[in-house]
Amino acid sequence: PKKIAMEIEQLLVKNEPYFNLLLLQRFAPPPAIEAPPPVVREAVVAQSASAITPKNMHRGLETLDLHIEKLVDDATRLTVSEIVAIQMQALEQNMQAAIVHRQPYMVIIHGKGEGKLRQRVNEYLDKCKAVVEKKDSLTPKYGYGATEVWLKYN
Repeated sequence: PKKIAMEIEQLLVKNEPYFNLLLLQRFAPPPAIEAPPPVVREAVVAQSASAITPKNMHRGLETLDLHIEKLVDDATRLTVSEIVAIQMQALEQNMQAAIVHRQPYMVIIHGKGEGKLRQRVNEYLDKCKAVVEKKDSLTPKYGYGATEVWLKYN
């Protein structure tokens, strides 16, 4: 505050406007620093989809758990839309790896909840050409919170 007052006083002595862009730029508060995005665990989401090639792609997981605590170290500051985006990114990357490595089968654990993630998973699987069959898991191991997927290749 003292520096601003002194600066304004000097501007008045010079008969310059005491509110100008230069003054604002010099004494404006610094921009707020946003928290960095969450670190996604490398085992599930290793790279961006555009960087995946057969040489640098890990084999797809036979069982992919989409619970957010399995994908990121700290989900406490994530919004619901950020969580879903991370979960869908993990699904897409794991499916790409499964297709590249010609896996015949996988299980996607999405949890029971309200069924919104399961719906998004099913919509994604419906668009995958390699998926020949999918069904809700009825096994005691996964209960109703998982989808079994069979893949076929030409």
